[in-house]
Amino acid sequence: MADPTPSYGGCKCICHTQAGVMHMGPCCTRPESTGERLTKKPPKITSEFALVDILKGRKALEKYLRTSEGLRFTMEGVLRYPFGNDDGTSIEFVADVTSLKVHP
Repeated sequence: MADPTPSYGGCKCICHTQAGVMHMGPCCTRPESTGERLTKKPPKITSEFALVDILKGRKALEKYLRTSEGLRFTMEGVLRYPFGNDDGTSIEFVADVTSLKVHP
């Protein structure tokens, strides 16, 4: 009997099998799974937009931003893998946030 789980290029990782989501997950982008070599020097990248998932202080931040023009912050993290497809302008990536600092 055939496996009913959707498969994309033989990959059955959770990002490819849940609800038909078609983005590359960590198992797909590791060099050992794609046959690519590790790049020693990271590429130069730019960004003009990000979504930030706020856990602690989210209600206070929501209230603050209703009466403010914004809140400056610095964030550090580790980019992990692509979340979406290339739309011709950009690709979204999943990042693990390692620190977030608010500036007065």
